Amino acid sequence: MSSSDGDGFECFECEEPVPEAAEYCPYCASSLTHVEELEPGAGRDDRDDQEDEALEAAAEELEEVGEIAEKVSEYHQVHWSDESDEWATPPSLLRPLDDAVRGFDLDPCSGAEARSIAPETYTEEDDGLARRWFGTVWCNPPYSDAADWIEKARNESRRDEVEVVLVLLPARTSTQWFQKFAATATALCFIEGRLRFGDAEDDAPFPSVLLAFGDVSGELYDFLQKRGAVFIDGERYSPTRQVTLGAVATDGGESGE
Repeated sequence: MSSSDGDGFECFECEEPVPEAAEYCPYCASSLTHVEELEPGAGRDDRDDQEDEALEAAAEELEEVGEIAEKVSEYHQVHWSDESDEWATPPSLLRPLDDAVRGFDLDPCSGAEARSIAPETYTEEDDGLARRWFGTVWCNPPYSDAADWIEKARNESRRDEVEVVLVLLPARTSTQWFQKFAATATALCFIEGRLRFGDAEDDAPFPSVLLAFGDVSGELYDFLQKRGAVFIDGERYSPTRQVTLGAVATDGGESGE
């Protein structure tokens, strides 16, 4: 808005006189607050320049907002999109886990890793959901179909031919599949920090959980405990503290005094 010869100011759009404190022109309803006030006596060219500067500033702000929105969108696409199915398990997790179970026998949803951890594998064409599992099983399933795979893992673990099934999934505790199936696992390990899958440059934008269905050995429990918080039947797992015979005798002597 520009200064007029009389009281108040002129609207930039219709050039009608308007009150100094007005936010909108009473004649054309144009906003009077989007451009800073010009010095008294400023001409039309100055007014146009100021309007252009204000529009450029607004455009830059919108561009910044758009970039932020794009990054947020990318985050959610990676976190929740059905397109993000191929997540190669980090060797730093899988190799010591393989040692803890003394070797896997089957990987029913193989394909993301360059080399499978198990001698027997089922690819997408083999359809691991439709086949029987056996032995010690490693399962890093397509995250878009987590419910079917985790239900399959639970059911297969109840068969005599299966010893234990380990499943790696995002720790999406708010989902129905987590509440219905993951909560029934023999053990849950909420992995500390974020995993870096495959050849990704950055850590995953979501936390991960390892689920164990079936017979879990003490060696496996101890490994899981080193990687995160482990829960068994709703209670947090902690390794049994080793006590020497001398310590037991000392404690007994103190209690008897």
